Amino acid sequence: MSRRLERRGHDDVDMVVNDRNDPARRIGRGQWFVAAALLIATTMTASTAASADARITAAAIESLLNGNVQSALAVIDRRPESFVSRFYGARQHRPAWTRTGDIDTLLRAIRSVAAHGLKPADYHLQLLERLLSEAPRDAIQEAERDLALSAAAGRLLRHVRFGKVNPSSLDPDWNFTAPSEGIDLATELAAAMDAGRLEALFERVQNHNPYYLTLKTALRSHRELASTGGWPMMPDGATLRPGMTDPRVQLLRTRLRMSGDYTGIESGDVRFFDPGLAEAVKSFQHRHGIEPDGVVGRNTLAALNVPVEERIDQLRVNLERARWVLRDPDRDFIVVNIAGYYVEVVREGAVAWEQRVIVGKSYHRTPVFRGEMNHVVFNPDWTVPTSIVVNEFAPEMMRDPTYLQRGNFYLRDGRGNVLDPRSVDWARVARSGPDFTVIQRPGEDNALGRVKFMFPNRHAVYLHDTPSHDLFDRTERAFSHGCIRVERPLELASLLLGNDPRWNVEAIESVIAEGETTRVDLMPTLPVLVLYWTVDPDLNGNVRFYPDIYGRDEAVLRALNAIH
Repeated sequence: MSRRLERRGHDDVDMVVNDRNDPARRIGRGQWFVAAALLIATTMTASTAASADARITAAAIESLLNGNVQSALAVIDRRPESFVSRFYGARQHRPAWTRTGDIDTLLRAIRSVAAHGLKPADYHLQLLERLLSEAPRDAIQEAERDLALSAAAGRLLRHVRFGKVNPSSLDPDWNFTAPSEGIDLATELAAAMDAGRLEALFERVQNHNPYYLTLKTALRSHRELASTGGWPMMPDGATLRPGMTDPRVQLLRTRLRMSGDYTGIESGDVRFFDPGLAEAVKSFQHRHGIEPDGVVGRNTLAALNVPVEERIDQLRVNLERARWVLRDPDRDFIVVNIAGYYVEVVREGAVAWEQRVIVGKSYHRTPVFRGEMNHVVFNPDWTVPTSIVVNEFAPEMMRDPTYLQRGNFYLRDGRGNVLDPRSVDWARVARSGPDFTVIQRPGEDNALGRVKFMFPNRHAVYLHDTPSHDLFDRTERAFSHGCIRVERPLELASLLLGNDPRWNVEAIESVIAEGETTRVDLMPTLPVLVLYWTVDPDLNGNVRFYPDIYGRDEAVLRALNAIH
């Protein structure tokens, strides 16, 4: 019987470990090789034994990779492009793990992956420790052990550098460049081992982005809290407000002290909800995407009572997301955090501008993708998506034939002719869809507002202004049909066009006042990263937790926890 250790998936290395006591494990086409190798070994002089053993083991490795020997460790993926094939090909099949220091370095690296939110079990720590505790009986066992160490090292390097989970397996819309493109970790490992720099390689592949490091620090501190039992749960009861006296206030103060939000010194009645505690509540609310009013209501109480173990999982999920995209990022780019409801412009690696955004409703989700912003449009018109015409406009027109006219919409057929909305059978449109286009003219009431920022994509999603500015005051801002509405969009336009002297603030205001639709190309273009982060560092090195508004964390967590 065999016990599977690894399954083919995100990695390119598979192993099957068989029972070493199975007497049939040595029966195969490689039996002649083993016997010959052992015979050679017994006739070598002491001065040549070490080099002879290396040659024998190298031949055993090659034989195992070619499938010529039945083995306790059979490499399933023997394609030339697989990790172990490339690694040993770069070494002419020479054994790699001949130095105790390298083995110790690998074992330490495996034990340390928990700091990245990964699981040492994925790298077969117990198996490796067992193989290393046994003296190999022959060249095949020596080669098997070498292969096992190399496979574990390859998997560890890939996961730490690029992530364990393949994001495209969870999201069919994923269009970010594969992080491993142009990078051969097998060659890097071979070169590092030849140069005696394995530890430096493990350090170099780690993500040193400040965002990632903050998440790692938060993961460590939350695990320390979990090891002591975590924070206390707040009991239900009346809303806690500043100025109240309540027995739960002392517990609230303890809870907020454990999460670092309360740093004050208790004085007087510990049951009194004093101004210092109110500020601590506001700090907690700000870090959890809740309106910071200092009042412990239903939403704040629910956030306080999320177990520390769940926060640990949330941190692990977002560390994985960081490994997907925060690898040598562009110096200048725009990033949208869907779950955090904000947009940032990053210049030279630092945040130059940030504002709130409105994103898609749960049934009109804003997709995660990468685009390239190439132009800005002032006074845009709006071509209404077919789904909105069918599901929203047609029913409205059947109830109120003046609906489109009041909204400054018009209809145009495929030949460019303007149609009379009263001539349309809107019941048929609701059933079968339109054979015309609905367009909203530019103006104050236009759904796109006064400016839109275009980065062509198959989702027809972009950044734009909105006439509904009151919605930005909401804490939860998932109201759109998928596009991203930006607070203070003219500031964004001024920033993006700042290198063009023709488009200063006065020029932008002038063209908007004229009301004519005007396109301005961006030179150079700017990457746009539309991401989904449910944990985020703030400017002080703390972390903010956001609600998982689209329920995307669970799939990532399941994939992270699956043992391969």
